[in-house]
Amino acid sequence: MISAKEVRTQCIQKMGSDLGAVYFELRNEVAWLHEKWNQFLKLYGQSQESIEILNKAAGTFFGIIQKVLLEDIILHLSRLTDKKKSCGQKNLSLQILPEKITDPKLRAKIEELIEIAKKSCESARRWRDKLLAHRDYYYAITRSDSLPGIGRTQIESSLSAVRNILNQIQSHFEDGETGYEHTITDIDDAESLIYFLQKGIESEKVKKEQFFKRKTDSENSK
Repeated sequence: MISAKEVRTQCIQKMGSDLGAVYFELRNEVAWLHEKWNQFLKLYGQSQESIEILNKAAGTFFGIIQKVLLEDIILHLSRLTDKKKSCGQKNLSLQILPEKITDPKLRAKIEELIEIAKKSCESARRWRDKLLAHRDYYYAITRSDSLPGIGRTQIESSLSAVRNILNQIQSHFEDGETGYEHTITDIDDAESLIYFLQKGIESEKVKKEQFFKRKTDSENSK
C-alpha cells in the first residue's frame, strides 16, 4: 500500500509544488469529511431498526453523538468553502485553488465549480456563523433570523459539489477520479457497533427471561 508521503510526492510531481501540496491536503480533508458522513449514515441513516437499537442501548448518549457529529460535518463543509483569508490569515480552503492553477481553462472551470460549492454550502455557513462556531447574540436572544434547514439531501448535495472540484483537477492531471463517497472502512466501524449493541440487548433479554422463569419455578415449587 502506498504511503501518504508517497501520495503527496506524486501529487507534487504531477501538478507542481504549489498546486500539488494544496491539492493533497484538501484531498485528505474531503476524504475525512466523507468518512465522517458515511459513519453518521451507518448510525442514523440506514434503518429504523438501527435507531431503535441505539435508543435501547443508550438513547441519551447516542442522541448527543448524533448532534455533535452532524455539527462537526456542518463546520467541516464551512471550512472547506471559507474565503482565502480570514482576519489577515490564509485559510486552507477550496477557494485558494485557482491561484495555484496555471492552465487558464482549468482555472476557469475550478472557479465555476467553487461558486457552485459555495452556493450549496450557504446553509451550512449560516449555521456555522450564527450558532456553531459563533453564538450570534441577536439570534440567540430573539430568534428573529431563522436558520435554514439542513437535511440529508442538502448535505449530500454539498459533498458532491465539494468533491467535484478535486475530481476536476485530478482528471486533468491523472485522467481519473476519486470516489470519495465510496469509503472503505475497517470491520470495526459504526455497523460493527450496532451489531454488538444488538447482541448485547438480545443477551440481556434472555437473561431477564431466565431470571423470571427461575423465580416463577421457585414460587410454584413451594
